[in-house]
Amino acid sequence: SASEESLSSRSGSLDLDTIERGSSPSAPASAVQQLLGSRLLDGILRLLFMPGFTCAAATASDPSNHSSFTDRVWASGVSDNSGKDRPSRDMISNRREVLLCLLAAVSSSVYARAGSRNQWLQQLVISRRKQVLKQAMFYSLLNTALSYDPVGWGLPYNHYLFSDTYEGLSTTCLQVLMVLLSYDEQYSLDVASYHSRRRRHRLPATDEEQPEREPETGNLFNEFLSALIGQAEFEFISASMCRLLAIPLLATRTYLPGSTKSVASHQELLILLWHCVRANEPLLKYMLRTRATLKLLTPILAFFLQSRHATTQDKLGLAHLGAFLMMVFSGQREFGISLAEPYAGPPLPDIGFFAGTYADLVLLAIHKVLVDGHPKLIPLHECLLTVLTNISPYIKNLNPASCLNLLKLLERYSKDKFLFANERNHRNVFFLLESFNNMIQYQYDGNERLVYELIRHREAFDRLGKLRNQAIENLQSQVIQHPVAASAAAKPDQGPSSPRTHGDTTAAAPAPPHTPGHYLASGQRPMPTGTDTQAWIDHWASILPVTPVLRLIGILLPELSSVYTGTALDITVMMDLIRNTTLVGLMPVPHPILIRCYQENEVTRRWLSAYLWRVIYLRNEDPPLLRHTRVKLFPPVRESEKEAAQTAAAALQHTSDVSTADQPDAKQTNHLLQPDSAEKQQVEQPDSSQTDNQLEQQEEKNPVESQTPKSTE
Repeated sequence: SASEESLSSRSGSLDLDTIERGSSPSAPASAVQQLLGSRLLDGILRLLFMPGFTCAAATASDPSNHSSFTDRVWASGVSDNSGKDRPSRDMISNRREVLLCLLAAVSSSVYARAGSRNQWLQQLVISRRKQVLKQAMFYSLLNTALSYDPVGWGLPYNHYLFSDTYEGLSTTCLQVLMVLLSYDEQYSLDVASYHSRRRRHRLPATDEEQPEREPETGNLFNEFLSALIGQAEFEFISASMCRLLAIPLLATRTYLPGSTKSVASHQELLILLWHCVRANEPLLKYMLRTRATLKLLTPILAFFLQSRHATTQDKLGLAHLGAFLMMVFSGQREFGISLAEPYAGPPLPDIGFFAGTYADLVLLAIHKVLVDGHPKLIPLHECLLTVLTNISPYIKNLNPASCLNLLKLLERYSKDKFLFANERNHRNVFFLLESFNNMIQYQYDGNERLVYELIRHREAFDRLGKLRNQAIENLQSQVIQHPVAASAAAKPDQGPSSPRTHGDTTAAAPAPPHTPGHYLASGQRPMPTGTDTQAWIDHWASILPVTPVLRLIGILLPELSSVYTGTALDITVMMDLIRNTTLVGLMPVPHPILIRCYQENEVTRRWLSAYLWRVIYLRNEDPPLLRHTRVKLFPPVRESEKEAAQTAAAALQHTSDVSTADQPDAKQTNHLLQPDSAEKQQVEQPDSSQTDNQLEQQEEKNPVESQTPKSTE
């Protein structure tokens, strides 16, 4: 750490060809010498597996022998099941110090703007030199990080009786591994420019690099991660992830306060989980098949809820990581089906004990963030609604609180004050309507409670249906007045016909230029000004997918009204009637299930890299590993700023008073079929310090999706 400043300044002056070749461009060809950067990285790699220093002298092979790497791996796990002994305290300290030296050497990204090329990581990650040592380092970092067990035999307060030096090594291994995996391939070596510079400086070719060698591209450590295919390896990774991520939540739920040691590296573990499910699809399939994703979902949602009132970027980043992971999980059909299992885990923050499924847990957590989350989490709202839409075709047996929260969310988003306040706010209504359509068309059996709530909150759907009919009438009048211009404008974007709403008399209207799914997939952001405002509203309002819900209401409302008597038994009779009613041949043809999967994008990669280095900066403040006066990748946080942020977060948490939704009782039977505007139930609302108008003003300031992952249909 003492040479960090000289290393970072040195890295800015080194050229790619000098690092890759280890030569100075100004030196003559006969006096080529290896520069400090390349020598330092090579020396660190050898120190990581030096017998008697970081490896056992009896089992470690000669570092100059590159034929095998299994005997050099530090811990058992992936690719090594030999059952290695626990290293000594001095060896643990030596390993951590060497890794901190490596972390300081590759930290030049912190002292440059986002997107700058890191030549140290270029040499370490892209170059195939010393590939066997790098492969041994990958398995050593992964196994050491995941084999850490702070609980041990389960002895209460064991962390107060014995010092744990392995935790620091495990955290440092995670940090180094995440830095190596997060290196962006976009900034890999440009082979054409490299060879042109080599010819310009007249650098000779050596045995290690022949002129006819193929270009070196791609992240070598991502290739190691994606090459894992064994069932034993998948079992080790998934079981270790579930065990380590569950410890922070379980540590707060013990009978003896503070008796279980928590894990402070949960942020690095979530980033590792992100890389694992993105780089290795067979591993993701294994987690889905063994229901490991449900075990991981509980701590992910716990961190997600804990960070919704956070004020610091490192805590808010947990909400982003949770949203991104749920986005990846929801793109898989097996995940949506598995959410029907009953939840039997520990109570989550702000939710507590409840009777329901994992789908209820996800819906309640998403509703908490959408309604009462930090304003800086507004860019995640579309991502969370996309998760809800992806899992909606497989959701059934929702509890009353989840159903009521979904309908309250639609009422909030369908108000004119919110709907027309921003050029993207109407997309929230599209996502919710698509979710309702999926649940009633694909999972009608088992969702009678949701159908009952849809009928009670029918005013919101009637309002959206009138808006759609008015938009279609406006488009018809434009066709009549200007038939040539209207047909020419609609012809290039002509799509499938959209369904009619229930009771719609405009059946002869021309098909709108886009279907709802195509409109949400296009990601277009119209900017209405002046006279274009009404045309912009007609454009998206004419394709509101409200027809299935209105048709359902039109079918069931007369039958439910006939059995309504005003007694406490009405709700049971209505549930039985909805459950026994068949809708075959009465509802529109179900639309195809549309799953939106995560798509790699530059914005998310840069945010993830900046967030990782921020976490490393905060983890290594005493003694400091990075110089805060030179940091450019993110604004460094001082101690006073952290204390102020913690005070503000504690005050916000103290004033938060959120109530839960109650089921109707015998005193409320007069409103069983009445619109929800007349009911007196206590529904989950924001705290008293944030009124509904303030929250809607926050929604109106929805910035560009700077950190929301792009999705593909």
